[in-house]
Amino acid sequence: MVKAEYVWFACILMSASATSDGMAKRSYSDQTVKGYITERTCWWNEICKEEFQILFRCKCPAWSYCRSPGRDDVSVTHARRVREITHNQYCNIRKSASYRFLDHNILTCKNKMCFLVFVALFTGVLCEPETVRENFDYFSYSSNDDLLKNTDLHMPKDEVVLRPQEIKDWPQQSLNVGQITAVSINSLGQPVIFHRAERIWDESTFNESNVYQNLDKGPIIEDTILVLDPHSGSVLHSWGAYAFYMPHGLTVDHHDNVWVTDVAKHQVFKYTTSNHKYPSLTIGEAFTAGYPHRRRVLLCMPTSVAVASTGEIFIADGYCNNRIVKLNAAGGLLLNIPVSDSLTLNLPHSVALVENLDMVCVADRENMRIVCFKAGLVSLLKLFEPPTVVEDPTLGRVFAVASHGDTLYAVNGPTAQNIAVRGFTVNARYGNILDTWEPSAGFSNPHSLAVTRNGSHLYVTEIGPNKIWKFELTDVYDK
Repeated sequence: MVKAEYVWFACILMSASATSDGMAKRSYSDQTVKGYITERTCWWNEICKEEFQILFRCKCPAWSYCRSPGRDDVSVTHARRVREITHNQYCNIRKSASYRFLDHNILTCKNKMCFLVFVALFTGVLCEPETVRENFDYFSYSSNDDLLKNTDLHMPKDEVVLRPQEIKDWPQQSLNVGQITAVSINSLGQPVIFHRAERIWDESTFNESNVYQNLDKGPIIEDTILVLDPHSGSVLHSWGAYAFYMPHGLTVDHHDNVWVTDVAKHQVFKYTTSNHKYPSLTIGEAFTAGYPHRRRVLLCMPTSVAVASTGEIFIADGYCNNRIVKLNAAGGLLLNIPVSDSLTLNLPHSVALVENLDMVCVADRENMRIVCFKAGLVSLLKLFEPPTVVEDPTLGRVFAVASHGDTLYAVNGPTAQNIAVRGFTVNARYGNILDTWEPSAGFSNPHSLAVTRNGSHLYVTEIGPNKIWKFELTDVYDK
């Protein structure tokens, strides 16, 4: 029998630890950031993003705890030490500071109801977050906004398959562009394309070490990024001259930032809406064919980028490393996908997020399949679940994937005489092919595709002939 005085003594110790070291509950109105050009605090899972460095530098409120996603600039010698947060770090904040993330990503529970880190990890009890203030720049999933875990709330009983129907005579005039390697859609519904002008990728472009061989030609002197009118297809404005050597992937994120990949430079660039001349974020080292590294993010001919609404970046590190690199919004390395050796990729050529299923889907080109891994946007524990694999004898070499809701759209490229070049509609949840489609004249060499944010239209680009197609997504059964 435990003596009563020992029980009382233990209760006193637990209550003291819960209220010491600034652990008292605070309201979100507690603003402790002073001396900045624009006063502002970072809320839970929000990142002090690099595009805001000029306007302000975020700092965690005094009652919050910080986690560095990248290499630590300040050593932490004690678990109770709290640091200021710089532009490449997170704030993790709760109404009651019941736990904190430390610099080495170790979960330390301070609430007396949390016992051991390992118990939490293996039971899935990760000190669930309380309701948090809306993140102004990147959406954060809280217990009240559990969109990823309740995907069946608004699903129709009978699944409707929308078929892309070609829109004739679009664009209305020739664009006079080179190989159109990528297309994405901005918030205005305007297609944004990436093309190579006169530059051609052939067998002499790279050597056996994946080093670009045409540096003497310099960067492409023409504008390589064009914004098109969705109605006529005419060029509204353009930019990107003297910046790229071998364009490949382009993605417009939720805030209209433009992300591009240059396979010659082995880099990914992020451009904000206010500055198309200088990138606000550069990932990789120029003209350095990099390989997986513990701390530095080195890329080798990256092909595609997908950006989550929570800010995480997924890069298809395609032609050499055969992996998907997951980064935080500041470019700090989080993990590599696949996380295990049970499945390997062979030239991940395109990547797309299906956020309501917490999936990142990859066009595994040379394996002739689509692979959807858990993205880890909600739970890191699910990263080790088996991926959803879409395989079919008619699929061929998959060049690109795009998503809308639970639906994936994909295009293949030239594979074999008995495999048609066409588009596919796929159910991402179950991994089954729902439909196939193509324009009346057929595809020749499609390279990318994108779906409008409202799900009304789809665009496909080709690199020979250098062409962009527009399709309307329609319910074929209503027609």
